[in-house]
Amino acid sequence: MKNQEKTWFITGTSQGIGLILVKQLLENGYNVAATARNIETLNMDLLIIKLIR
Repeated sequence: MKNQEKTWFITGTSQGIGLILVKQLLENGYNVAATARNIETLNMDLLIIKLIR
């Protein structure tokens, strides 16, 4: 099964291990559903990830 067919659901993704895990999974072609308490921080992190990709 290809990585694109798998989706990870991760909580606490605005910093620390959760954020690192999201970055690694996206770099490896997985779909990610991410949640965080601070939506502004999460949006900024996702923008940075998109710019890097």
